Amino acid sequence: MKYTLTRSKIYVPAPVYNQQPRWVRLMNVFACFIAVMLMYLLFMVVIVEFATGCGTTLYHDNGTWETLDCAFIPYTPTKGTW
Repeated sequence: MKYTLTRSKIYVPAPVYNQQPRWVRLMNVFACFIAVMLMYLLFMVVIVEFATGCGTTLYHDNGTWETLDCAFIPYTPTKGTW
């Protein structure tokens, strides 16, 4: 007597993907691009302000000091003696 193993087939329905319209997907991509560019711009402003020494106190040999100017941030430098 010969036995064979058989297994029954299970049919799984294919998932249905609901795609958004192309203009909605493009607007999402555009919004993400704008958000990333704004974050990059903010990061670059911080880096430039740090590189220019915004508000950093600079001491001179003659006993005076002054704070350095900023590139983009409205800041009034001050001077004094120590």
